Amino acid sequence: VQLTEAKDIAGRFAVLEPILGEKKSVKKKTYSDKKNQTIERFQGAIRDCLCLKTGVPELVVNDFCREELLAASEAVSPRELLSRYAYLRRAETLLKENVNPRIIFENFALMF
Repeated sequence: VQLTEAKDIAGRFAVLEPILGEKKSVKKKTYSDKKNQTIERFQGAIRDCLCLKTGVPELVVNDFCREELLAASEAVSPRELLSRYAYLRRAETLLKENVNPRIIFENFALMF
Protein backbone atom coordinates (compact mmCIF):
# COMPACT_ATOMS: atom_id res chain seq x y z
CA VAL A 1 0.00 0.00 0.00
CA GLN A 2 2.89 2.36 0.74
CA LEU A 3 4.10 1.95 -2.84
CA THR A 4 0.87 3.48 -4.13
CA GLU A 5 1.23 6.41 -1.74
CA ALA A 6 4.75 7.32 -2.85
CA LYS A 7 4.72 10.42 -5.03
CA ASP A 8 7.85 9.67 -7.07
CA ILE A 9 10.19 6.83 -7.96
CA ALA A 10 12.61 7.74 -5.15
CA GLY A 11 9.76 7.39 -2.67
CA ARG A 12 8.84 3.98 -4.07
CA PHE A 13 12.42 2.78 -3.79
CA ALA A 14 12.63 4.17 -0.24
CA VAL A 15 9.69 1.94 0.74
CA LEU A 16 11.74 -1.06 -0.41
CA GLU A 17 14.92 -0.11 1.49
CA PRO A 18 14.01 -1.90 4.74
CA ILE A 19 13.51 -5.06 2.70
CA LEU A 20 16.53 -4.74 0.43
CA GLY A 21 18.96 -2.73 2.51
CA GLU A 22 19.94 -5.67 4.64
CA LYS A 23 23.17 -7.45 3.79
CA LYS A 24 23.08 -11.17 3.21
CA SER A 25 23.35 -13.04 6.43
CA VAL A 26 25.64 -15.97 6.97
CA LYS A 27 22.63 -18.20 6.57
CA LYS A 28 21.71 -17.71 2.94
CA LYS A 29 18.34 -19.34 3.51
CA THR A 30 17.32 -16.59 5.95
CA TYR A 31 17.96 -13.86 3.36
CA SER A 32 16.05 -15.79 0.70
CA ASP A 33 13.18 -16.52 3.08
CA LYS A 34 12.75 -12.82 3.82
CA LYS A 35 12.47 -12.04 0.11
CA ASN A 36 9.93 -14.83 -0.39
CA GLN A 37 7.90 -13.63 2.59
CA THR A 38 7.87 -10.14 1.11
CA ILE A 39 6.58 -11.49 -2.19
CA GLU A 40 3.91 -13.48 -0.35
CA ARG A 41 2.80 -10.36 1.54
CA PHE A 42 2.51 -8.36 -1.67
CA GLN A 43 0.58 -11.24 -3.26
CA GLY A 44 -1.78 -11.32 -0.28
CA ALA A 45 -2.36 -7.58 -0.46
CA ILE A 46 -3.09 -7.79 -4.19
CA ARG A 47 -5.45 -10.71 -3.61
CA ASP A 48 -7.28 -8.70 -0.96
CA CYS A 49 -7.50 -5.70 -3.30
CA LEU A 50 -9.04 -7.97 -5.93
CA CYS A 51 -11.55 -9.27 -3.37
CA LEU A 52 -12.56 -5.72 -2.46
CA LYS A 53 -12.66 -4.66 -6.10
CA THR A 54 -14.88 -7.56 -7.16
CA GLY A 55 -17.38 -7.28 -4.34
CA VAL A 56 -16.37 -10.09 -2.00
CA PRO A 57 -14.95 -8.20 1.00
CA GLU A 58 -15.67 -11.11 3.33
CA LEU A 59 -12.70 -12.94 1.77
CA VAL A 60 -10.17 -10.26 2.79
CA VAL A 61 -7.42 -11.83 4.89
CA ASN A 62 -5.49 -8.71 5.93
CA ASP A 63 -8.39 -7.11 7.75
CA PHE A 64 -6.11 -4.94 9.89
CA CYS A 65 -5.39 -2.69 6.89
CA ARG A 66 -8.74 -2.90 5.09
CA GLU A 67 -9.00 0.88 4.58
CA GLU A 68 -5.58 1.08 2.92
CA LEU A 69 -6.38 -1.92 0.75
CA LEU A 70 -9.69 -0.37 -0.26
CA ALA A 71 -7.93 2.85 -1.26
CA ALA A 72 -5.31 0.91 -3.23
CA SER A 73 -7.96 -1.21 -4.96
CA GLU A 74 -9.83 1.89 -6.05
CA ALA A 75 -6.67 3.38 -7.56
CA VAL A 76 -6.06 0.57 -10.08
CA SER A 77 -8.03 -1.67 -12.39
CA PRO A 78 -8.43 -5.41 -11.87
CA ARG A 79 -6.29 -5.95 -14.97
CA GLU A 80 -3.44 -3.96 -13.40
CA LEU A 81 -3.76 -5.91 -10.15
CA LEU A 82 -3.60 -9.20 -12.04
CA SER A 83 -0.57 -7.97 -13.97
CA ARG A 84 1.22 -7.12 -10.73
CA TYR A 85 0.28 -10.48 -9.25
CA ALA A 86 1.64 -12.25 -12.34
CA TYR A 87 4.89 -10.33 -11.99
CA LEU A 88 5.21 -11.50 -8.38
CA ARG A 89 4.71 -15.09 -9.50
CA ARG A 90 7.53 -14.56 -11.99
CA ALA A 91 9.61 -12.90 -9.26
CA GLU A 92 9.52 -16.11 -7.22
CA THR A 93 11.11 -17.94 -10.13
CA LEU A 94 13.64 -15.15 -10.71
CA LEU A 95 14.76 -15.34 -7.07
CA LYS A 96 15.30 -19.08 -7.44
CA GLU A 97 17.35 -18.34 -10.57
CA ASN A 98 19.58 -16.07 -8.49
CA VAL A 99 18.49 -12.76 -10.01
CA ASN A 100 19.43 -9.79 -7.84
CA PRO A 101 16.48 -9.14 -5.47
CA ARG A 102 16.98 -5.37 -5.70
CA ILE A 103 16.32 -5.49 -9.46
CA ILE A 104 13.24 -7.65 -8.95
CA PHE A 105 11.70 -5.38 -6.31
CA GLU A 106 12.65 -2.15 -8.07
CA ASN A 107 10.95 -3.41 -11.23
CA PHE A 108 7.90 -4.18 -9.12
CA ALA A 109 7.95 -0.66 -7.66
CA LEU A 110 8.02 0.77 -11.19
CA MET A 111 4.66 -0.88 -11.85
CA PHE A 112 2.93 1.64 -9.53
